[in-house]
Amino acid sequence: MIEIFIRPVQIGDETEICKNLFTSTNYLDLRNDIESINKQIWLFGLVNQKIVSIIILVPNNHILHKHMIEFCSLVVSEKYRKKGIATKMINEALNIAKVNNFEIVTASARHNANSISLLNKVGFIRTHTIKNGIKEADGKYFNFINFIKYL
Repeated sequence: MIEIFIRPVQIGDETEICKNLFTSTNYLDLRNDIESINKQIWLFGLVNQKIVSIIILVPNNHILHKHMIEFCSLVVSEKYRKKGIATKMINEALNIAKVNNFEIVTASARHNANSISLLNKVGFIRTHTIKNGIKEADGKYFNFINFIKYL
């Protein structure tokens, strides 16, 4: 099993993120996102001091939904997939959500077997699918599946 170290995002990480995870993302856009994180929680997975994964959690700011947090993004570098990193990232994020008194975690994924299997494995329940809910920059559509987990 690969040893992974998980830590919060830092200013200066954007170069490595663009190189290893979000290859189609503009460096300056990502830096602006990092600088404006506000109450979001960004966690990185590092192997041998190299960023190989990211998970982003965004609290719901609506007055009636402040007990909810969303997993907005989970990306693992292709070279490091199928090594247990995504599971470790999700479990760490769930622990952080629980420590911060969140009661409900929502997640969404493209319609693919790996994403569905992973979220089911860590206790998420599929709620619904939005047909063509994801539109890539190249105009391609993908179904968007939503999940929920009660902490």
